[in-house]
Amino acid sequence: MAILVPIFFVAYDSGLINNLTAWRQPYQQSAIIGDLFPANRIEIVDTNWQITQEPVYFTARLPYPASIVSIGLNFDSRSCDTLKIGLKQNSSNDWSYQLQTVYNDSFAQLNWSQITQRGYTLWQKQSEFSSIESFLENQSEQLTNNIASYNMSLHHKFQINNYSDWSEQRRFDYVLRGDYSFYTYIKKGLDYRLEILDYNRANNEDNIVINIKNEFGELVDTIRVNDDGYSTTGVAPIPKRYINIHNDQLTEGVYQVEFLAGYDIFTTSIETKHRYLTFNKILYLANSTEYRDGNPIIPIKENKLITNSTTLEFSTSHPAGLQTVTVNNTSLTIKELQRKYSLKKLSGLSKLIIPKSDMMISGNGLFAFDWSMFFEPNINNLEIINNNSNFSYFIAAYIPPIIINNIASGSVNFSLDRAAIEQNKLRFIIACPGSSQENPLIIKSISLDYQDSGTWFDRIYRYLKYNYHE
Repeated sequence: MAILVPIFFVAYDSGLINNLTAWRQPYQQSAIIGDLFPANRIEIVDTNWQITQEPVYFTARLPYPASIVSIGLNFDSRSCDTLKIGLKQNSSNDWSYQLQTVYNDSFAQLNWSQITQRGYTLWQKQSEFSSIESFLENQSEQLTNNIASYNMSLHHKFQINNYSDWSEQRRFDYVLRGDYSFYTYIKKGLDYRLEILDYNRANNEDNIVINIKNEFGELVDTIRVNDDGYSTTGVAPIPKRYINIHNDQLTEGVYQVEFLAGYDIFTTSIETKHRYLTFNKILYLANSTEYRDGNPIIPIKENKLITNSTTLEFSTSHPAGLQTVTVNNTSLTIKELQRKYSLKKLSGLSKLIIPKSDMMISGNGLFAFDWSMFFEPNINNLEIINNNSNFSYFIAAYIPPIIINNIASGSVNFSLDRAAIEQNKLRFIIACPGSSQENPLIIKSISLDYQDSGTWFDRIYRYLKYNYHE
């Protein structure tokens, strides 16, 4: 009996008998789940964590070599549009996290028929399929052209029937600072002309890389542009240069253009015959007096955009950017520098007016400067969908949380095969775009469940190797 007792506790501690579970609330300590940090982004109000700036992090002790960890959150569904948890991965990049979605308000608002099975959820405008298996087995052309998906690879091509370019080149003189990314649609051959200005506000070279990707995220072309030859501050802006993004080998479809440059680089105009041009998630608008400095190249004007984002964030770094912006019929006053102001729970297409420009805007959707330019091509990784969508089916690697009286309980699973383990601890990130002092993410509790797999001999071997290796 004296031998059996320590064997029992070793087996229990290693997870050989039961899975190890843990639970944590703000005022309750846990031997497994650590505190949320950094502390200046978190307040505790009425026994809830209130996240006033995202992301936040926490660590969890890994007391035995489990193979899977399940992380659950209890939270107020009204306080976020999109909530994701990530597990830090073993990588040379210190910011490498595998992210999974715990909650997506856009998905929650769909009133289509819904089936959830084996980690996937299928929404249908009309109840045609009784199981996800039967849906996936029926991949006719008619069905394929009506499907959108999220977080799973169906590799369906987005197509616009009878598409044609404009008959003449169109020029858009909205000024963008630094990096941006946009989607476009072509019949055959990609053709854009960018007018750029190197402002030389920083002591560094301003080289530019432009990546062209197909709709599945595969790189198909790269363009590199060297610095203008002036890399020190105090140098007046060099006369405008032009970059031709041209590839006549590309066939019909959606392409993403990633423009990667430092904040010294200003795109002062974009010219193309392609009809559709939607920017992805973030833009630094710069039609502002802040950047005149006696240079007449940058036009000063109000910026107007449309977006399908359900969450928006605004910030500025200069007094010239302090202003009141309008989103639909809502006014939002930006009155402090370097502070993020947010709006949540938007729906459909929203109209933005930024009177003075000099504004960093970000969202969880797409932006365009004109209604005629806007399109939504992200059918293989769609994060925003509504009841009036042109699609008939939507499938996602996602399990909707259970919501009772606005309190949601959701969880995601992570394999620990590639997880970063530091001093027998895992590190997690919680991301909720739009969290702010005025609109905090409210979390009531965090839960954790370690699970193991394999034979008893495998698990004993992993336990001994984990705990007694030199």
